Amino acid sequence: ETLRSLDYLEAVDAHSNTSGVATYTNISLSARAEGVGVNNFAIEGLKLQVGRILNNEDIETNANVAVLDFNAKKNLFTRQKSEDVLGR
Repeated sequence: ETLRSLDYLEAVDAHSNTSGVATYTNISLSARAEGVGVNNFAIEGLKLQVGRILNNEDIETNANVAVLDFNAKKNLFTRQKSEDVLGR
């Protein structure tokens, strides 16, 4: 909160990462998970192809949500359209 109060900063966000294994059905792959705040997408200039970005409610409720990059989607959901992966 102290950093957010500084006038010369446009946005501030938390960021944490870890490595592990991502599994869906019978498919497992090495993965890097990044924990970010709601401002991360704007700060990094990232755009989503499908779905939505994280919001304050996700953070406040510790919701189990994820945003997959292209490779994770391609490797975990090999035969499904991006739209069909939402909510899984």
